[in-house]
Amino acid sequence: MKNSLVGLLIILAGVSPIYAVEATEGPALPRVVLETKGIDLQRWLLIGSFEAKPREAAVEVDFLAGLGKEEGVCVQADLAAWAGSLPQSGKGRPTVRLVEGADVVDFGKLYDSQPLSILGLPQTAVYAACEIVAPTSQEAWLLLGADDGAKVWLNGELRYAWRERRMLIANDEAIRLPLQPGANLILIKITNFSGRWKFQARLEIDKVLAAQAVLDADDVFLLSSSSVISPDTSLEYQRTCLGAFNLPAQLESFEGEVIR
Repeated sequence: MKNSLVGLLIILAGVSPIYAVEATEGPALPRVVLETKGIDLQRWLLIGSFEAKPREAAVEVDFLAGLGKEEGVCVQADLAAWAGSLPQSGKGRPTVRLVEGADVVDFGKLYDSQPLSILGLPQTAVYAACEIVAPTSQEAWLLLGADDGAKVWLNGELRYAWRERRMLIANDEAIRLPLQPGANLILIKITNFSGRWKFQARLEIDKVLAAQAVLDADDVFLLSSSSVISPDTSLEYQRTCLGAFNLPAQLESFEGEVIR
């Protein structure tokens, strides 16, 4: 009864609650060994879900602070501690779970949360984490598709942020990851405005292949948008690949006429 009253007072005061947990044995943080070719990331340790306050942007809220450690300084030991202390099921408080073998992680199904936009419900968030083991200091690219918002940290450093609504397109973004020798922690926060709530990720070590994957994703975007582009409309589209170079392109009609 006392704990319930304390939790109620915290919520009424408008302060993010500090979740009381009891240590048990939980799922381990997934580990991926970097090889000579790209790999789809299909094993994640999930912590969530969290709910923002009304009219609050979930992508900007540090929900991990309620567990005792901020997003930017969270390390592997913190995730291991939470995995051994948070419940693995239930509603009304954060849980920890391991997902395996999923090309696309569907949070809407995992957390029974796919609210309609017309309801104006608070935004939600989940954290996904894994370790990437690199033999040497080297660069890799995280190819990310997400619905909706997202932030990506590598070893505590924020490498990417997206704050708007969007649909999931595989390999939509290429995020450069400067990996250190040994274990590197990837922490991703995926937030939801309404409707579908998903993400997928792939790790690529070849820069050219990463750039091609992003361009292929753009093809998906253009094809999905072609139905709303009238024949007499010009379209200008520019994409910066990996923050390193621009590639020129042109859009043609089905008859081969160059439109732009």
